[in-house]
Amino acid sequence: MKDRCKRLEMKTDFVIYCIEIKGSDKKYIGQTCRWNRRPQEHKRHLKNGKHHSILLQKSYNKYGKEESFIINQIDSADSHEEADKKEQSIVTGK
Repeated sequence: MKDRCKRLEMKTDFVIYCIEIKGSDKKYIGQTCRWNRRPQEHKRHLKNGKHHSILLQKSYNKYGKEESFIINQIDSADSHEEADKKEQSIVTGK
């Protein structure tokens, strides 16, 4: 993904997003340069039991299907490097 985003960087905003699981305090923080497609990719991988995040997949399996998940944009960045810094700051709380 980094190479694809690098090619798009001149014309694409980077989005930092959060997936929240209803009924749980669990959250997944991610970033993408393809916000228009990324939420659907997550849903497809979760539905098929093939999500790269084992913890998110377990939560999906435990708490229910797509309606149990809320996906929101929480920040944006102008470059991949800035998105990395913002994402890390959100994850670590610093």
